[in-house]
Amino acid sequence: MPVDLAAQASLAAATGAQRALPRLSQLLAIGAALMALMITLAIVLTSGISASHTLQQQIGLSLAELASQTTQRLDEGLAERYREIRLLSQRSDLFNPASPAATRTLLEQLQSGYQYYAWIGVTDLSGHVLASTQGLLTGADVAARPWWGNALKGKNLGDVHEAKLLERLLPYRSDEPWRFVDVAFTYHDRNGIDAGVVGAHLSWNWARAVQRSIFAQNRSDIHIDTLIVSATDIVLLGPQNLIGTKLILPSLNAAGTGKTDYIVERWPDGGDWLVGYSQVKGFDGVEGLGWKILLRQKLDEAYLPVRHMQRDSVLIGAAIAVLFALFGWFNARRLTRPLSELADAARRIRFNRTEHLTMPASGFREVGAMGEAFTLLIDDLTSKEAALRQSNATLEARVAERTLALEQSEVRLRTIADNMPVLIGYVNPQLEYEFCNATYEKWFQRPRSEILHRSIADVVGPEFFNFLTPYLRSALDGNRTTFEYEQAITEPPKYLRSTYLPERAADGSVAGLYILVVDITEQKRAERELQHSALHDFLTGLPNRALLMSHLDQTLALSARRLESCAVMYLDIDRFKAINDSYGHAVGDQVLVQFTRRLRSVMRDADLLARLGGDEFVIVATELPSGSIGALHFAQRIVDSFAQPLEVDGVQYEVHTSVGVAVSCGSSENKEDLLRRADSALYKAKAGGRNTIYMAAPND
Repeated sequence: MPVDLAAQASLAAATGAQRALPRLSQLLAIGAALMALMITLAIVLTSGISASHTLQQQIGLSLAELASQTTQRLDEGLAERYREIRLLSQRSDLFNPASPAATRTLLEQLQSGYQYYAWIGVTDLSGHVLASTQGLLTGADVAARPWWGNALKGKNLGDVHEAKLLERLLPYRSDEPWRFVDVAFTYHDRNGIDAGVVGAHLSWNWARAVQRSIFAQNRSDIHIDTLIVSATDIVLLGPQNLIGTKLILPSLNAAGTGKTDYIVERWPDGGDWLVGYSQVKGFDGVEGLGWKILLRQKLDEAYLPVRHMQRDSVLIGAAIAVLFALFGWFNARRLTRPLSELADAARRIRFNRTEHLTMPASGFREVGAMGEAFTLLIDDLTSKEAALRQSNATLEARVAERTLALEQSEVRLRTIADNMPVLIGYVNPQLEYEFCNATYEKWFQRPRSEILHRSIADVVGPEFFNFLTPYLRSALDGNRTTFEYEQAITEPPKYLRSTYLPERAADGSVAGLYILVVDITEQKRAERELQHSALHDFLTGLPNRALLMSHLDQTLALSARRLESCAVMYLDIDRFKAINDSYGHAVGDQVLVQFTRRLRSVMRDADLLARLGGDEFVIVATELPSGSIGALHFAQRIVDSFAQPLEVDGVQYEVHTSVGVAVSCGSSENKEDLLRRADSALYKAKAGGRNTIYMAAPND
């Protein structure tokens, strides 16, 4: 009986539930409609906000991209001008004193090929313009101009500046004064000797042309201001009221770090602007001038499309929400009952741990398909749970294996680094050592524990650290830095080549520096020996013809400036061939060595003695009292010094010399003419009986 009563009670409860179902369905339908309305509105609004944010980013990134394009065009243009002037400076026929008009024609051809060359000119070593385009400034002294002095120091690019000498010579411009960017190089004569400077003034209109070309590819109805700002944050190009002013802005600070991005910021005029920024970094090995490019657009104008999109998103979202609410209202009642039964079956699986769903007695095919899908999902989840446990076990074993491999790899790398004859280290941005190899211990004679976690200044000392400071700063700015130097920290002193390699963090900042130092002492010694061999005679150790010609250039230039005479003495050993033929070339070589020593004994410190080959020698003498008379007295001392025989291996040899003397005739005479006159005088001296002197006349 109790069982029957329980069954009846259960049946009654089920019947009551069935009777209540239509009312519950109606309530669920209303709730589903309201929920559909809220969810739809939330999705539309969220999507609108996300789309607005995305559009704002796209607008900002487009400004940043325009700024990047501007910097790239500026870099490429400046690099192209740099290469043109550098190639021009390398021409051996750049300037011929006999034909300055040819040089002017060459310069004007280069200027005609690029409209923004305002002026190109060639100067001598004293800063006087020898030839120029349109003849502007020809003969003028430009030695005081920064571009001329910088070219002699190896600094070939000059930042924007106003015209000084050219302002009154160039065509008048009503908008603003002429401003230039300078490119200048030293050039050489046909003998490879510095002869002067070739420089070009690049009109600042070039930058404006770059600006116009960038915006010609974009919409013309968008008002965007372009500013080019110097490395010291002075506005070089932009709105007229800002040119020449100094700006202090977050965008300039960010651009100074080398980033290309955008920012919303308030400017000194009180307006809010969307600003894209970038920095000129140089191109193809040509270092830039540190300009920063800002492209700004008023925030209200820039984000106007965003506000339109937000308004449209709200309207569309509201319409979609109403449609979804109506759809939910009509379908919720039909879906409620079978879905509820399916939910009850799912709960039974959860609490009773059954493996299969009990399908609703009535419902739709979709509900049956959903039940089957749930069953497959449960089976799939069960198998995946087992697979996940197996995968976790495998992953743990693999992590342990990889950890061991990494530890072994680190040991191998440290062993390699410790056995290389190179300083290998790593310092953090505070310049404190976090790694150093065993070579540090050998060079600095201290254990590694006294180097790690200490600053470079503590390890190398304050004096040497001051020398390293500019190179370290360059590397901390993100530049690969290599330099050579001689230092006395180790014994004996070494010639070293240091390389600093910046390590970049994820945000682009410098996270630390790798330090590589190589001993190049033997390489430097070999270079010095090779250079000495190239310029000196092997037998006597005297300067050869190449060094003589270089010395003559300098001596003649110095004598011309001091209004002094310079004497060249051409001499050889009388009847030297007879010595070689009679005693052999070995004795002849020793005679040449003893002859050289005897000449050096009568020479002054300021004089140069060179051997041209065989028994031919040349003496270059300056600061002679009484000009030609002093030169004759000097030559007589040379002849008289061979009154006593030379001794070679205990044997004495009668050796005499003849001397041809030529004294410079002023600044117009070149070294070739002076040597020719001295050589001709030597032949006349030998024709006069040898062991004598002949003074060349000025017109010989």
